[in-house]
Amino acid sequence: MTKKKAYVIGTNVSSSLSPAIFEYWFKKYNVNAKYNYKEIKEENFDKEIHLLRNEKDLVGFNITMPYKEKIENYLDDSFQHDWGTGLGGEKLPINCVSVESQNFWNGTNTDWEGAVNTYASFEEKKGGGNREGNAFIIGYGGASKAIIYSFSRMGFNQVKVFNRNFSKLKDLGGNDNVFISYQNSELKRLKTKCKISSYKLEELPDHINQDEKLNVIINTTPVNVFDNNKTYKINPKTWGFDIVYRPREGSGFLKFFDPKNRIQGIQMLVYQAAPCFNRWFGIKPDVDEHLFEHLYEILQENK
Repeated sequence: MTKKKAYVIGTNVSSSLSPAIFEYWFKKYNVNAKYNYKEIKEENFDKEIHLLRNEKDLVGFNITMPYKEKIENYLDDSFQHDWGTGLGGEKLPINCVSVESQNFWNGTNTDWEGAVNTYASFEEKKGGGNREGNAFIIGYGGASKAIIYSFSRMGFNQVKVFNRNFSKLKDLGGNDNVFISYQNSELKRLKTKCKISSYKLEELPDHINQDEKLNVIINTTPVNVFDNNKTYKINPKTWGFDIVYRPREGSGFLKFFDPKNRIQGIQMLVYQAAPCFNRWFGIKPDVDEHLFEHLYEILQENK
């Protein structure tokens, strides 16, 4: 029986937990497949991607920075793959490529699904949440764009984005924003009444201290912007969500939140992987606590 193949591709993915996630599901669902990492240097990207085109039994691959936007040039007919947009019609960066019939490469973003399902799972554990308030997002990289899309669609009244390089954000925001989703050859316009606004990172303390409707702060950067800063007065009821998952404690950002209100980055890593597994192997995997325990053990061993 032929063994299917999938990869995670990037410049520094040898320590990725993605292979452990997929191997766990392969064993659980008795799937005859293998998921490996493939490190590619930027100067070799074109050559390696063309070699990948000729690999037999390849069903798909995840792709990380700095290639999430670059990979779009290698997909088949950019108007036929599944995508969502950020504000202004900008496509969300691609992190999942599926190899379909006749070697057709279809790309999509599952980071936004990962953020939605991570938050929903945490709400369920807490016995409910409040999406009528505000969400703050720190950073404006590829993952941040997907998270803005996620939280804008989840029903929050306002999403505020803070970034060190404010020039990237100057055209971001407004009321009654429209996102565009293209899935299964069907174009959809998704209108949200969520107000999206942008600010300089140094304005973050004032907004945290003054916003009485602040429900969650999401860190999408590799550093802890709260470190060595005593001016933040975070409400004990505010949730913290750090998408950094290595080390287990993340960037250190979560230590400023009540332990019961901490959403760890490893949650999003697993929840964004689940739709990829479903696309490639036709099985919607359960996300269970045993999987997280397994991943935490790996993190502990590789400290």
